[in-house]
Amino acid sequence: MMNFLERILRMPRVVLTVMALLLVAGGISYTTLPKESFPAIDIPYFYVSVSQTGVSPADAERLLAKPIEDRVKEVDGLVNYTTTSTTGHASVFLEFDTNTDGDKAVQDIRAAIDGVTGELPDDATTPTVTEISFSNFPSINVAVYGDVPERALVKSAEALQDELEKLPDVQSVTISGSRDEVLAVTIDLNALDAYNLTAAQLFDALAKNNMVVAGGTLDTGQGSFNVEVPGLITTAEDVYNLPLKTVGDTVVTCTVRDASGNQSTGTLTVHVRDTTGPAIEVPAEPAPELPPVDQCQELPYIAGVTPEFTQHLVMRWGLGGLPFSGNTSREMGGWVRQRGEVEREPATVAHLLALVDAWPPAVLPHLTRFAPGSSLTWTIEFVQPLPLLDTQEWCRYRAIIEHARDGYGHCAAALWTGSGELIALSRQTVTVFG
Repeated sequence: MMNFLERILRMPRVVLTVMALLLVAGGISYTTLPKESFPAIDIPYFYVSVSQTGVSPADAERLLAKPIEDRVKEVDGLVNYTTTSTTGHASVFLEFDTNTDGDKAVQDIRAAIDGVTGELPDDATTPTVTEISFSNFPSINVAVYGDVPERALVKSAEALQDELEKLPDVQSVTISGSRDEVLAVTIDLNALDAYNLTAAQLFDALAKNNMVVAGGTLDTGQGSFNVEVPGLITTAEDVYNLPLKTVGDTVVTCTVRDASGNQSTGTLTVHVRDTTGPAIEVPAEPAPELPPVDQCQELPYIAGVTPEFTQHLVMRWGLGGLPFSGNTSREMGGWVRQRGEVEREPATVAHLLALVDAWPPAVLPHLTRFAPGSSLTWTIEFVQPLPLLDTQEWCRYRAIIEHARDGYGHCAAALWTGSGELIALSRQTVTVFG
């Protein structure tokens, strides 16, 4: 051996030539061989899963997993199997020898469990065979973030998902971290009492009508098909004609307002209505015609002079005159909204109440000098369901003096959306001293 090495070392040209050939071959191999950050590795691991609604873990192991175990344990190449049972679900994990052909193993598993459905409960799902593959794990993770509402982030992620799925080398794109839309229910207790309903009856109606009812199997002679009656509630509109109670020929259903706006969770306000009883409908008075917002005079906030809360609201006069201006018009009103760059969110009753309450009594513009005054009575009623609007939208307001004499004034007012949809009606009796 030493003599062989000694002869090689005495031939440097041969050594250098062999070394050069090895370097060239290595470089060619490095540039031509495929390289992947996440190479596809075929491992003969599989799992068989089956579900049954409401079954306990113990019953899932006995009724769902055991029949599958008895059929797959004799499959060629199987090294080990493990069963996991949870509420409503059971799965059998199958581990094969590393030299086993994966495609053949899948065929053997499916052949083994063929017909096992007859040994499972009637309402159990058909067992599915899933191959575990590293190629199913994500190769690239993309984070979508920003100082915007969650719903905007989800919509951006969905748009990005559509674009990525169009790429020819992309197998699949999934979104994680997004929450499902939720509808919160606010109950009108006065309406429930009027129709002799309880909150429990309303919840029971929502629960019983939010499910898929199995209708059995339809056999056509050429195959069988499962028949299901869908009844899942997916949008607020699905609740609109939901029957709550039947009295003779009268059906009591819901009137729905979806006030989700830009929030990730929505509000579902349920008002009960009678669909077959007497109905009286008189259109509301149209909203007043007002000059454009930028052409109307704004009531400035003056500390110590105007009320403190007016610093949070913008009121621009388009009808009548400002307080103590000597304007004798019977009407007073204009545009109103929250002041400044407020966060955009659905307007609540509290927001709308502030927009109406901010306006001074309509009799004050008739005066030419400051005078104390006070509200004797004030009522406000909100139209149901409320129109959808947010905290950054302008609203129209108008107050009309019905009668004023001897220091007392009686006024009627209304609030509309910017597009002219009625929001609220109010009445006020005021007294002015001086």
